[in-house]
Amino acid sequence: MGCIQSSEKKNANHRSLLLLGIDGAGSTTVLYQLVQHERVETIPTLAFNRETLTFEGMEYEIWDIGGNDKVRPLWTKYAREAHAIIYVVDATDKNRLPMAAQELKLFIDDSENNHYPTSKNPLLIFANKQEMDGAKNVDEMREALGMDSLPFSNYKIVGCSAKTGDSLNEGLHWLTQQLKEPE
Repeated sequence: MGCIQSSEKKNANHRSLLLLGIDGAGSTTVLYQLVQHERVETIPTLAFNRETLTFEGMEYEIWDIGGNDKVRPLWTKYAREAHAIIYVVDATDKNRLPMAAQELKLFIDDSENNHYPTSKNPLLIFANKQEMDGAKNVDEMREALGMDSLPFSNYKIVGCSAKTGDSLNEGLHWLTQQLKEPE
């Protein structure tokens, strides 16, 4: 029983995305930068935000689930109907990168154990806050998140800035290409 409405009632160009990240990573800022094309002052998400976005002919229903330690255990409840996962990581917060890596792994393990094969879905990782000094690059993020030990074969890490919007469309373009029906 997932919380995202089944796509069976939707058209072939509709996809549900699950937007996750530990608190402070910037997932809600990413959401509103994608939807409104501007930075919106946000407060920590205590439950979820849901927005729709049309991008390159695809209609996305994006579920931004809060990242605080009380809400994280609920992430897998939203996984069943998601066509893809977007995981946002603060690339400047070296002290919390291990936690971000651990929470990603826990989410994947919990999803797999509950028969929601999220590792078969595309995973887009936004290494956020690239506009700040000391931000880890894509290769450093791959290592810090332990991507080689995770079961994902279809993933991409994109360095971005939710604050400025830099590279968000690049990531969403990749995700759209992964989710389009074969012609």
